Parts: sequence; structure tokens; C-alpha cells
Amino acid sequence: MRHLRLLIFILLALVYAGFNRTTVLAQEKNMRLAFVLLSEPRLPKGEDVVQSFPAFATKGQGIQLAKDSAKPTADSPGVEFELKPNGKALVVLLPTPVPNGEADAAVRYSLSAMGTGWKLPVHKAQLVVTCNCPGPPLESLSLLTSFLGAVVKASPAVKNRASTFV
Repeated sequence: MRHLRLLIFILLALVYAGFNRTTVLAQEKNMRLAFVLLSEPRLPKGEDVVQSFPAFATKGQGIQLAKDSAKPTADSPGVEFELKPNGKALVVLLPTPVPNGEADAAVRYSLSAMGTGWKLPVHKAQLVVTCNCPGPPLESLSLLTSFLGAVVKASPAVKNRASTFV
């Protein structure tokens, strides 16, 4: 039941980002999804993500706040970005931890934990990060990775960036 709620939340986030059903279905191979676990429920400022992006970007990649996100309100559920060369990204705050210890169980498959015994720090919230980047898979994943690095760097609620798992 909790998985169904999370799926509904993600679909609503996609609708919020301006993707219609046809676009999502037609470009499903280009839609990327990631989660960032947080020590407290705080959405990063869009400007901070934009400022952090160049440290992770490769040649030809760029970022700017989407027009709707340039003036966020207190009740804004997320922040939308325009990515260059061609893409859209959305960061939405989900103010609950990953249910049923699922993140704790999955961390054993991460590069950070292999052979090290590293354990996932306690988290109280998560960011849902979506990236719709048409183009070859390698370019799409590279843009998501650059964007995700900027989101993590800009998030004040990521306690220990050195222990962020991949």
C-alpha cells in the first residue's frame, strides 16, 4: 500500500512538472529517477542547485530554473529545472523516510557498502529527483549524474556527503 502511495506521489510530481501522460509514455526510456535521503525534511533552494551544477557538469551541460520555479512559494512541493542540452528535471520533497527499512536493505548493493561494512545513516525524509533527458542513454545518465551531484551538494539536510551511497 505504501508503494502505491509513493507511485501516485511520483506520478503527481510528473504532472506538476508539466509532463502529460502521452509525453511520459512516449519518452519512458529517457525518464530517470533517483532518491536522496535526508536527515530532515528540507527542500534545497533552486538557486543553490544552479550554483552547484558547474562543479559536476561536463562540456555542453547547463542548468537554469524553470520559469515557474523562479519565484517559489512556501507551499511549493518541488523545484523544476531546465537542463541543457535538452531536458527537464524536478526535485520534490517527500517528508517521510523510506518505509519498512527498504533503503537499509538495498544499501548492501551500493558501491559504498561493498566490502566496507558501511551502514546507511538514519534518514527522516527524501528527495524524489526526476530527469527527462531525450538523447542517447549515456548522455542522459551523464546529465542525471551531474544534476544529482548538484542537488546533493545544495541540500542542507544531507548530513554526510562523503557517505552518500551510489
